[in-house]
Amino acid sequence: IARAGAEEILMPALQPAELWKKTGRYETLGDDKIAFKNRAGHEFVLGPTHEEVVTELVGGSIKSFRDLPVTLYQIQTKFRDEARPRFGVIRTKEFIMKDAYSFDRDLPGLDVNYQKMSEAYHKIFTRCGIKFKVVTADSGMMGGSMSQEFMVECPYGEDKVATSEGGYLTSLDIAQRGKFEVQPPAIQSAKPEIFDTPNLRTIDEISHR
Repeated sequence: IARAGAEEILMPALQPAELWKKTGRYETLGDDKIAFKNRAGHEFVLGPTHEEVVTELVGGSIKSFRDLPVTLYQIQTKFRDEARPRFGVIRTKEFIMKDAYSFDRDLPGLDVNYQKMSEAYHKIFTRCGIKFKVVTADSGMMGGSMSQEFMVECPYGEDKVATSEGGYLTSLDIAQRGKFEVQPPAIQSAKPEIFDTPNLRTIDEISHR
């Protein structure tokens, strides 16, 4: 990740609730958030993710577009009051995540940084000897125009993917049915014609006449 141009930082796990209320995601988190008030009455959220914090950090440091792009990453503990673990020890109420955040001058710059991160993950998983597939996924609470997951095929997993011979590979949650073109009949009459069909009572009998 560092070779892709990202700088490592460590952000707080304990986050002021007003940051989440400012973006409106305090309500979006719903029952998944772990929030409480300290003895002074200030409300905090145990960080389920760090978009709010990193945006506040960069917003107070970057003074000009000339300072961009900036990509920051961390390996940090996350907290979410999950109803149940998704699989084994994955997505329990406390888990460690590596997350990276890029701040770019424009959308083309964002695409460049996204591709850099994608290539970095390809190299990491390949070096680890993991056989994976890149699947288009639902962005969910994080939002954005595109989301991808690096998945390993496993008979005991709970996620399902849709695929096709043309290389289509996406989460079943957002998979779309293909559009099939109906071909017109090979022979079309210019005007209606009358056919004699003696003793033929069904469409199937007529079609095989």
